[in-house]
Amino acid sequence: PSPFRDKQALVAAEIARVPGREFEAMRLYEDAREAAEAGGFVQNVAICHEVAARFYLQRKFVAFARLCLQAARSAYATWGADGKVKDLDRRYPSLAERRPLL
Repeated sequence: PSPFRDKQALVAAEIARVPGREFEAMRLYEDAREAAEAGGFVQNVAICHEVAARFYLQRKFVAFARLCLQAARSAYATWGADGKVKDLDRRYPSLAERRPLL
């Protein structure tokens, strides 16, 4: 896979999100994550999950957002981004405590 495919798909997802093309954005977030995984870019996998989580939270899809945030946290931890893991824990304490996100 192209080393930029994941990044291109993530930017395209954000471009689709802005005018409200939600289904297209959802597909592109998933394309971005898959491309990042295929390319072995764990840091980009984390970013894809985190950005998708914000998308789902804004639309009150809390269960999807939780899954994305958990996956983002795990990918950041795998990458060794301890500061980012702490940031997610601070912003979303319910991830560890299993409380509602909103």
